[in-house]
Amino acid sequence: MTCTASAKVVGLRLHTFAGVRLLPFTVASPIGSIISSTIAGKLKTPPLYLVLGASMLQLVGFILMSTLPTSSHTSKAQYGYEVIAGFGCGVNISTHMLNTPFCVEKRDQCEAYILLVRMIANRVSAVAIGTITEFRIMGAAVGLAIVTNVLNTHVRNNLLEVLSGEQVAALLEISSDIWNLPPDVRAIVQRVFAEGYNIQFKILAGFAAAQIASSLIMWQKRQITV
Repeated sequence: MTCTASAKVVGLRLHTFAGVRLLPFTVASPIGSIISSTIAGKLKTPPLYLVLGASMLQLVGFILMSTLPTSSHTSKAQYGYEVIAGFGCGVNISTHMLNTPFCVEKRDQCEAYILLVRMIANRVSAVAIGTITEFRIMGAAVGLAIVTNVLNTHVRNNLLEVLSGEQVAALLEISSDIWNLPPDVRAIVQRVFAEGYNIQFKILAGFAAAQIASSLIMWQKRQITV
């Protein structure tokens, strides 16, 4: 969301072209999921190692994204940063789902799910799978609320000197209104939004760092394999 919004407001791209700029992230994510599942299944690599590595990739990718220039020029390095972050996200999503059935007790396992996903794992927990999905959705909603609030606050605090409250509210609601501004004011708006998007990436980097800490809680002497 931050990538496409940045392309529309800072890069002054149309909606379609802004979406195209997110392709490196969206392509790298499923590739990461496929590779991580293969490594965990065939090479018997403990999923925890994959989760830690993927979290570090996300941390690096989001930190690099937060360093993007605030000008309207799109840096080609951005696409590489998206690949790093997207690959890490893809690995984490699939690995957590793959690892969950092997982390629960037998009393929590569901035979119906065993038949449905026998090719993925020998045992599947309905309770655990439902819980991890619930936390993913809830975490995404909380994260989205945080970064959106930070961006809105940053924009309001820095643009009220050059725009009216109604104009700032309109920009936050409909980003295409930036085309209606004079060139000199538009440049200021682009810079402020770019700074806000970079702050959002720093927050995402913080979430990635928290993933590393939370993953270490699952550390045990004999690591689980699938």
